[in-house]
Amino acid sequence: MRKFARLLKGNVVCGLALVYQFVLKVTTGAKLIYLPPYSPDFNPIEQAFHSVKAWLRRHEAEAVLPEARPWLIQQATMSVTAEDAEGWILNSGYSFMQE
Repeated sequence: MRKFARLLKGNVVCGLALVYQFVLKVTTGAKLIYLPPYSPDFNPIEQAFHSVKAWLRRHEAEAVLPEARPWLIQQATMSVTAEDAEGWILNSGYSFMQE
């Protein structure tokens, strides 16, 4: 019985998704676009982490003292500029809305 309940629940959820998609399209004219499976190429945060880790590698000699490490991590994150973030977002295939 449990297996049947799970199957039924799964079908209900799937059915609700189709109803939601239909209502969204009718009321707003929007179209749902499903994303592909996870890819770091489409995630700007991966590029940000790469930049922060590269900064930390360049300053590895300063991390000898354990108490200096939190400060170095803060400096690494502060090295990320708004221009960097915008570039990563555009590089990932996203765009900015023009108002």
